[in-house]
Amino acid sequence: MYLSRDALFEGEYEPLADVVPVGPRVTGVRLLVRFVLALTALLLSVMGLARLLPPPLLLAYEVTTPQYTREVMLFDARTQVQAAFLNTEMIREARWLPDGTGLLLLEARSWAVHGMDGDIRNPASTERIGMRAQPAPDWSRALSMERGQLVLFNGRTSRVLLQGNPADIYAAIWSPDSTHIAANVQASQGDSALREVLLVNVDTGEAQVLSSEPAFYTSLRWAPDGTRLAFIDLRYDIQLVDIATGDLTRLPYPHIETIDTLSWTPDGAALIYATRAGRLYLLDVATGSNMLIEERLASNTQLAWSPDGRWLAISTGTLVEHTLYLRDMRTGQMLHMGDHVRAGGLLAWQP
Repeated sequence: MYLSRDALFEGEYEPLADVVPVGPRVTGVRLLVRFVLALTALLLSVMGLARLLPPPLLLAYEVTTPQYTREVMLFDARTQVQAAFLNTEMIREARWLPDGTGLLLLEARSWAVHGMDGDIRNPASTERIGMRAQPAPDWSRALSMERGQLVLFNGRTSRVLLQGNPADIYAAIWSPDSTHIAANVQASQGDSALREVLLVNVDTGEAQVLSSEPAFYTSLRWAPDGTRLAFIDLRYDIQLVDIATGDLTRLPYPHIETIDTLSWTPDGAALIYATRAGRLYLLDVATGSNMLIEERLASNTQLAWSPDGRWLAISTGTLVEHTLYLRDMRTGQMLHMGDHVRAGGLLAWQP
């Protein structure tokens, strides 16, 4: 089933009956408020004034059906209703289009754009996307890691940015402004091996070493404004690099638990991280203080912030299947969204 952006106000969505709070119960007042909002939306729709309502705040996520197919679900955090967006046999990659008008999916061996208006079309430039490539945030070009090479695709042309042995490049991510790439690589120094975090200018190919240690780094994460880069070192300390100055700040990790995933808050004021012990912490980057905000998670977790910073989607479980929760960061309430969520699958808010 394909849904338009206005479907929320046209009766095509059904209330999500199995979204239940984890912790405090929903009060009668809240239920009354939800009923009034739904009734208002219905009346405005009948009167043709639905566009006076705020636009949907959509989360897309991927589940496995009983028939072992993949289904993309859309959930509107403002109205707390959801519906199936599409069903397919396989989804290898999935991401929102930059303008939020649809989802780009790699199904089996071909890319397709599934628009919010129900239209299905081929991407404007499939050669610019590639089979394993990461499109830049502005979609001007794409990046691919294959056989020890970091390759930049621009239209029908390509250029090697970094080259090494097949196992030398561990990760690479675009900067928010699409001008640089942060890469986690292995380098040699005499008889010893070093792990380095590099900053690569995609226009000039110039590479700058941001950090270097005889250890490993994980979870490279750009700040939303692109001014800082965060990553985790061997000691599970979180390192912050100021991109303009190259200054490095190490935020000591006060726990004995292994960090599983790391994410910036939308305002860039804090980092949130999940541990293998199932705990979720909020780290103030200005003060270095840690605050425990959740401790009922599994050992494998994905995180996704809503653009307004109010909602945190938490997908947690095994390496195969997850349970999805939505945490209201204003109230602390946890909503149980559902089970059978694909581990490592699509979990992203509409831009």
